[in-house]
Amino acid sequence: MKFNAAALVAIVAGNFLSYKQPTAECSCDCCLVAPRNAAEIEDPAAPFKCAMKQSSDSCATECTDPWGQVLTASAVEAVSMERYCFLSCRPYDDQLDGHCIKLDSGESGDVMERDGNGQDGNFPPDLPVIAAAPTAPPVPAADVTPEPPCEMMRPCIYGAQDEQEQKAREAYKNVHDVAEAVRKLTG
Repeated sequence: MKFNAAALVAIVAGNFLSYKQPTAECSCDCCLVAPRNAAEIEDPAAPFKCAMKQSSDSCATECTDPWGQVLTASAVEAVSMERYCFLSCRPYDDQLDGHCIKLDSGESGDVMERDGNGQDGNFPPDLPVIAAAPTAPPVPAADVTPEPPCEMMRPCIYGAQDEQEQKAREAYKNVHDVAEAVRKLTG
């Protein structure tokens, strides 16, 4: 079996020319937050969308969506990165040129269309909500007494103090007298 060198070169060249570089898998890492066009704004709470990064060496203009969750009608091997960003990602916050995140399964369901092409979800940014510190319940006001109790007033306290002093003196005298009687008995 003889091979013609020219035929062999033609076969190799033909295979080389028909070879396609594998397309990278789609990722929201190649997308950024961009303002919506006026015609795209349906919900004022969603003035932003995800668009393809224009100045990225690591992101191609086409990608493969192996799971085809949103663009189910796409039977081709590659999807436009711009379209993937618009339909499969959402803004993380409201910072222009900020990060985009992948839609969760519920959001993907909202974007799907019967024809498999997807629709704009108009999702507002996924802003984290910071709850305020819980407030303590108000302290109820104490009942106001019209006049303080007797123990807190000067003339009344002195009378009560004198009364207690007299009782203490009587108790001491009683103990003293009992002790004197015990000494006389033992003595």
